[in-house]
Amino acid sequence: MEIQSFKINGTEAGGTYEAAAGELLKLQWDCPNCDFCLIYPYNWKVGGKGELEVYIYETMTLILRAVKDRDSVQKEIVANVSGGEELNGVLVSPSGIVSPGTTSEFTFDLTKTGFGYMDHGIGRIEGSKYCKVLRNQYGVYRYHILTGSQEIQEKEKSVKAGTRDVLELQRLKYVMMQNGNESQYELSWRVVNNDGNDVIIEASDHQGAFDKSATGHASFTRTGEEIVRLSIRCNAGDKGQIDFADIYPFEVK
Repeated sequence: MEIQSFKINGTEAGGTYEAAAGELLKLQWDCPNCDFCLIYPYNWKVGGKGELEVYIYETMTLILRAVKDRDSVQKEIVANVSGGEELNGVLVSPSGIVSPGTTSEFTFDLTKTGFGYMDHGIGRIEGSKYCKVLRNQYGVYRYHILTGSQEIQEKEKSVKAGTRDVLELQRLKYVMMQNGNESQYELSWRVVNNDGNDVIIEASDHQGAFDKSATGHASFTRTGEEIVRLSIRCNAGDKGQIDFADIYPFEVK
């Protein structure tokens, strides 16, 4: 009995595969004449030949153990989550004001894994682009990637569909500056064409609305490790609505 092959994304047993957090690993193995195989650390019982796919989020040693009667042999591969991924850019086309029903295409350039995550409930994005049909609305989308155990967030990319008087978030700047254990938060915003409707600004550690004006600037300080999330929402009827939650500040240390 012999394990003829055990690979992770083409890397043979005995080596180390350098992975990005969240990367999809393809496991392949071939062990003729064994009764069954076990894959650790998952404790999967599989046949003597096959392949499986699994996402990885931490460094681990994957072991293939082949069993026949009371004998067994094994091989292993280290999957090392090393990070090092870079997001070189995010583009959206067309941008600016477009007709409702237009398909807008987000493209991005990743140097390693070709996937990431986008907000507003879109989630994991495979490959190097994502398409979305725009309706009579204004949208700001945030794209980020995983590097090791940390998230690196890219600046927002915005698109808008409809007429020129559609509800629009023209400006949103949210910055956190750290000084020891104290954090200073600065935010400013401008919403146009809201027809006098409240633009509700909320922060996660404040009771009720932080502000309800269409244009403004605010600042506050706090201590502690948890980052204060910001949300903004406004309903202007036929002109559309803004409802962006869990906006995190750009950090300046």
